[in-house]
Amino acid sequence: MKLAQPILEQGIRWVVKNGSNISLWNDNWTKLGPIHHLIQGPLQQQEEDISVREALIFFEDHNSFPLSFTFPDKILHRIIAVATPSYHRGSDKLCWNFSPFGIFSLSSAYSLALNIPSRVELSPNDWSWVWKLRCLPKLRFFLWECLHNILPTNSLLAYRVLSLLSWSIPKSSTS
Repeated sequence: MKLAQPILEQGIRWVVKNGSNISLWNDNWTKLGPIHHLIQGPLQQQEEDISVREALIFFEDHNSFPLSFTFPDKILHRIIAVATPSYHRGSDKLCWNFSPFGIFSLSSAYSLALNIPSRVELSPNDWSWVWKLRCLPKLRFFLWECLHNILPTNSLLAYRVLSLLSWSIPKSSTS
């Protein structure tokens, strides 16, 4: 179980409802990972215990955060994209970051453990245009496989540590 802990920590993220139980710095709630991994330098003591709720409510009122520094734009835009807690009720929820619906799957955990690129890096809306293309259905399906990185290429099979020899089909002898 201890070997699986880093995988679980990387795969779990918070869905913000009211934000009161989520640490602004130490919890993954932005899909970027914990924010303290994304910034450089120490925090002041009063900044370490700020919850997501406190930070977002302060931002709502003052258009800034109660911090001794400003966030880089990439992080700031991700934080602002989270709905503010004053509009939501209910408790914060944990979800699995590597599935479209937030539900844990063993295959996504296995892919994460082997560091195989995630199939859900794009949201479902990002590839819906594939199905609207005016071309042969097999070409749409091929493109869909490419976008999901599931096309069984030699490099992907080798990356997954599968022996290519086991995939070869022996020729049948005809007499």
